[in-house]
Amino acid sequence: MCGICGILNTENELVVNKENLIQMRDVLSHRGPDDYGLFIEKNIGLAHRRLSIIDLKGGHQPLSNEDGSMWIVYNGEIYNFQEIKNVLMNKGHLFKTNSDTETIVHAYEEYGVNCVEKFNGMFSFAIWDRNKKRLFLARDRLGIKPLYYYYDSKKFIFASEIKAILMHDEILPAVNPEAIEEYLVFRYIAGRLSLFKGIYRILPGEYAIWSKGELKKNIYWDLPVNSISEHKSEEEYIDELNHLLEKSVKLRLLSDVPLGAFSSGGVDSSLVTAYGAQALQEPIKTFAIGFEEEEWDERYFARLVAQKYNTDHREVVVSNSEFANAISKLIWYNDEPLSHPNSIQLYFLSKFAGRHVTVVLTGEGADEGFSGYPRHNIVRLFEYFSYLPSLFVRSFNSVLRKIPNRKIKKLSEGLGHNEAKDAVVYNSMFVNPMVAARVLVPSAPCSSYGYRNMFFENAGKNRTKLIEKLLEYEMKTYLVCLLERMDKMSMAVGLEARVPFLDHRLVEFILSIPWNYKLNKTRNKYILKKLALRKLPREVVTRPKSGLGVPLDDWVRSSHGLNEYLPLLRDNTLRDTGLFNQAGIGIIVDEHLKGQHNHGELIWLLINLRLWLDCLKAYKDSNLTSVDALAIPSS
Repeated sequence: MCGICGILNTENELVVNKENLIQMRDVLSHRGPDDYGLFIEKNIGLAHRRLSIIDLKGGHQPLSNEDGSMWIVYNGEIYNFQEIKNVLMNKGHLFKTNSDTETIVHAYEEYGVNCVEKFNGMFSFAIWDRNKKRLFLARDRLGIKPLYYYYDSKKFIFASEIKAILMHDEILPAVNPEAIEEYLVFRYIAGRLSLFKGIYRILPGEYAIWSKGELKKNIYWDLPVNSISEHKSEEEYIDELNHLLEKSVKLRLLSDVPLGAFSSGGVDSSLVTAYGAQALQEPIKTFAIGFEEEEWDERYFARLVAQKYNTDHREVVVSNSEFANAISKLIWYNDEPLSHPNSIQLYFLSKFAGRHVTVVLTGEGADEGFSGYPRHNIVRLFEYFSYLPSLFVRSFNSVLRKIPNRKIKKLSEGLGHNEAKDAVVYNSMFVNPMVAARVLVPSAPCSSYGYRNMFFENAGKNRTKLIEKLLEYEMKTYLVCLLERMDKMSMAVGLEARVPFLDHRLVEFILSIPWNYKLNKTRNKYILKKLALRKLPREVVTRPKSGLGVPLDDWVRSSHGLNEYLPLLRDNTLRDTGLFNQAGIGIIVDEHLKGQHNHGELIWLLINLRLWLDCLKAYKDSNLTSVDALAIPSS
């Protein structure tokens, strides 16, 4: 895994500033501590920081084809590169390394932009084509590896992380007002936008070409609308799922450096651990994380899996003070405010695992493909309610709203919508938009609900079943957020994370499984759990879903550390953006501390935004070139 960045000056073909490009490159040093490189040719500059995984000696970048007419910087892993390389060699291509990087540049030379269709892996890369005077950029199908860009009439800039773009001499970090409310309601920004004004994402499954001052984008892969076979039995689906998942895990064991697996004790990571353990001759190294609070500590289940497969198991516990002290540091690594509190656990787990291995397997992607979230049950409830008298539904819903449980209350509010799609989008929120509006000024853009409805419609426009529309929406929004979180938190310590559930061939098969095998009545991940019962202790499979949860409501009120950030919400930093209502923020905090309402989720997001604004100021004032420049506690 690596960090990449580059500059293409389009106005008067101004020569790239070497010192500035080096600054951009080296702010990514955490992503690639093993090697670095630079290529500058007049108005084009490419830079690279390397974490060595495959071909430890021969993978230096930037790298070119035989005659130096095409240069590449690349981040990721192409798992089938050897097969592609053999085909290209038979076509006359000459190779000087055994790296997947060189395979990409030769594949581009042979197939042009269609080369991306050949790759099975996770990747983001940029290729400078000297002959065509164009820059070609691409991101993997599911968005496992990030790629950001900025452009104006004078230049095009790209990077693995936003902070590298901010290192450019002419870029001033600025808040994107269109994204703030979406962050407060949904925890993250979906689609192309970022929280930085003028900085965008290359989308999953997309490539882009910058040529003659114009950016053209094209989707080369999308979630397929497969014909669903009703003729296979449940056991046949389980058998094929078993075969494809086993194959995917084996493919991701390819490495020239030590490898292990994250093991949360949940079904997804435990299955990955099981297949990895069965494929390796030596015991696989597994890593789990725990809390000081026993009720939130789930290492017991990870130990059950470790015992069953005789893994080389290690654990780490994050203290409450470590959790709180790490937030500012991790916002810097994340570029944007943290979305999930469990980003912090992922960082500490990655840091701990990185002492023993360079690559880990993880369980991301299964929940979105197999309907693993309890919020997906709203689809079933809407189906059931459609057969009942409206008076009964309203009465039942009014009872639900009186139950003092946040998830049940949110479910009842979702069921109050007239259309199922509105309820589904509402149920994917983390903060009620009316509550979020209380901390914003009236003039602040507040259109995220309508935008997400439109996103939902576009994502599932070719699907007929509501659950199928929902899962595609989740895979194009929430999953991308989770993958960016995993990438940033693992690469903060130079650890490569691989996601077997997101092999595109496996994803295509999952999408062909009838939806009632995913959400069976109210049983989430039905068919995956059926497979898991073949592989895992029953206690692991049948336990309620957790997902590295964090007790935010309690942590904000108590002396665990998060409450120490509350005074920051009472200064004028948020107000000075022109977007926030300072009095409204104070009322929200007071209501929470007095126990009148649970606003822990919103307060967590506000704390993150407030600390993120400190990062922006540091970028402007002191050229924030490393996390060490932040005035924050070490951890």
